[in-house]
Amino acid sequence: MLFFGAVALTVVGLVVACIGWRGRRIDDHPVCRGCGFDLYGLSHNNEHCPECGRQVGVVRSVRTGNRKRRPALIALGVMLMLIAVGGGAVDQWAHLSEVNWHAH
Repeated sequence: MLFFGAVALTVVGLVVACIGWRGRRIDDHPVCRGCGFDLYGLSHNNEHCPECGRQVGVVRSVRTGNRKRRPALIALGVMLMLIAVGGGAVDQWAHLSEVNWHAH
């Protein structure tokens, strides 16, 4: 039963770490998907990113909003995963120490 709790805690930790890695949106500027260059103030007749040269007039070549990572959420997610893995390892060690290995 502890195994399922450890798996659930690992999944929660992974989700929290992914949310922290993705970050929160801090503005609504257009950003190049290729290099992450902020395209705010770029004239409308400019069809290429000035940083990497990617076409910005193509569908899904520009995303909206710069993002800032959340290091506290990343750390929390990693700690939850470490606690889950440590607890699962202790549980498995206790289970495996009860096995009579000489009989096998």
